[in-house]
Amino acid sequence: MQPLKDMGLRVVIATELEFYLLADASGPTPQPRLAPIPGTTLDQDGIQFGCQDDLWEFDHFLDSVRRGCVLQDLPATTAHTEWAPGQLKSTCITSTMWCQFFRDLKSMG
Repeated sequence: MQPLKDMGLRVVIATELEFYLLADASGPTPQPRLAPIPGTTLDQDGIQFGCQDDLWEFDHFLDSVRRGCVLQDLPATTAHTEWAPGQLKSTCITSTMWCQFFRDLKSMG
């Protein structure tokens, strides 16, 4: 890591918590939970990447994720929709803790 330090850089690791939310269904095949097309009551069943309006639809779930991260000292920093219907992601950015973990892991091997 010294070459990075010499350039004034530091290692930052971002991990993702990715989720597929499922609708209540009685059939044998799980179905994604769809958010409405913004400004309508129609289900949005196509690509939804980065649609911030969808986050309001899933706010209760995302707040539960945020609270869980706080309890576990996970530095969750963002939440956004992904490509598939019902797919959400939260990003955790950290540097010190995980860098030390990987250094320890390397020294053991």
